[in-house]
Amino acid sequence: MGEIGPKELLLIAIVILLLFGTKRLPELMRGLGKGVKTFNDSKNSVMDEMDSIKKPLNVVKNPMGAVKKEVISSISSTKTTKASSITDLDSEPVSEDKNV
Repeated sequence: MGEIGPKELLLIAIVILLLFGTKRLPELMRGLGKGVKTFNDSKNSVMDEMDSIKKPLNVVKNPMGAVKKEVISSISSTKTTKASSITDLDSEPVSEDKNV
């Protein structure tokens, strides 16, 4: 019960054909197709608008995210620079002054 099988679909098609006739049926289907296309276009437009609203909200939601990444990057590059300069100092031979 509640399932629509091939017999029911055929019965519905016959009733629609009898109600609207063969001349108006193509007009109805064309109108239905245009309605579906308009609905899909509107749906896509709303989805695009929602996406365009979400992007700025993500920036507002986490405004310090970019700053945090930049600070972390700066700190890590500073550590790397200091570590390499310390390594350079360690690798230089120490000359012994006999005068001192």
